[in-house]
Amino acid sequence: MLSIITPCSRPQNLQKLKESIEFQSVRIWYIVYDTSKTPLVKQFEDNSQIVELGVDQCSYGGPQRNCALELVPDSDLIYFLDDDNIVHSAFWTLFPKFDLDHIYTFDLEKHSKKGTSILKGGNPKKLHIDTAQFVIPKKLLGTSRWRHGKMGDGHLMEEMHSKHKDKFVYINTIASYWNKINPK
Repeated sequence: MLSIITPCSRPQNLQKLKESIEFQSVRIWYIVYDTSKTPLVKQFEDNSQIVELGVDQCSYGGPQRNCALELVPDSDLIYFLDDDNIVHSAFWTLFPKFDLDHIYTFDLEKHSKKGTSILKGGNPKKLHIDTAQFVIPKKLLGTSRWRHGKMGDGHLMEEMHSKHKDKFVYINTIASYWNKINPK
């Protein structure tokens, strides 16, 4: 099963995220509000597959992600979905092929005022990989956590690559977006 983790400071976007999630493949979607920026106002109390929490710490979503990581079962895969993004439809085609013994990376489609570009997922390093481009089994993540501050995704992937280089599987397919809701 899949656990999705979303650090949230833009609650107005959550309905769009929800519409992109195929809940039959998801155990829990953890939404962790940055309560230093926005109050914890639960939007999905009627959905047992959505857990809404709050963490009063502002640091690019790291504390919020780490809070949710403590709740994810060791038997799950983890996908991090930022609150300005949606799940790419191709992700759901790839997901059934994922197992608990590998870390999967894939390509990202980036739209900006300058046009569309592709960020390849085969280079798990700072400034070369984005939060939306990987899925990690909780058992391989172990005690590793997001660093507070910028480039937490790159730091985490570098750590995972140094620990589990032989467990990485790069899929040369666009299966994620970059800031799809709020392009820069």
